[in-house]
Amino acid sequence: MRVFCPVRYRLSHGLPAHIAALNNPGVRVWETARERNWCHTLRVESIPDPYYVFFDLARATAALRHRQELRLTVESAYPQGSSTTWPRLNGSMAFQLLCGKVFLGERTHTRR
Repeated sequence: MRVFCPVRYRLSHGLPAHIAALNNPGVRVWETARERNWCHTLRVESIPDPYYVFFDLARATAALRHRQELRLTVESAYPQGSSTTWPRLNGSMAFQLLCGKVFLGERTHTRR
């Protein structure tokens, strides 16, 4: 059952800035264990726990290519909170490298 979470809602307002900050040479993202999306872990001043942002990155559809080349979709974002379970993640990759690989249609799986 889903329940409204005021903490997640408040944190979601900062997502546009967090996504824009990904476009930096030193930012790394982690491939999820299911190998279908990516995770960026960051610290937010208002919470003591890590904040996880899960996203999918793909080439834009032909109809949208005149405006954009890549489509980033945030699939979920939440703080770790009191849970002791961490997301299962594989290897990491620089975000800018990931964007280049997706754009060129290259393999994006990380080494383990």
